[in-house]
Amino acid sequence: MKKIGSLLVALSIWLFGGVSASVDQRVVELGDSIVLTLSSTFDGTIFPMVDDIGGVDVLSSSSSTSISYINGKQSYVKKLLLTLSPTKDMTIPSF
Repeated sequence: MKKIGSLLVALSIWLFGGVSASVDQRVVELGDSIVLTLSSTFDGTIFPMVDDIGGVDVLSSSSSTSISYINGKQSYVKKLLLTLSPTKDMTIPSF
């Protein structure tokens, strides 16, 4: 199932663009946690279920969706927030 979810995210990036990733901090001390945020402006985005990232367990996840209309134009943003606490140096891989 993880590979199918990854494929869906990859297809949505390739077909529609508008997907980005960011972290709330670039340097983390041992015991601290970071939040990885995946954002999409495509309203059909389905984010994959993520249990670990680069061998580090995801501690929690949450999602949000916002839709707004400004001057008749619809704007859509879907976010997936993943909290993890790295125990070693790591690079967040694509998934």
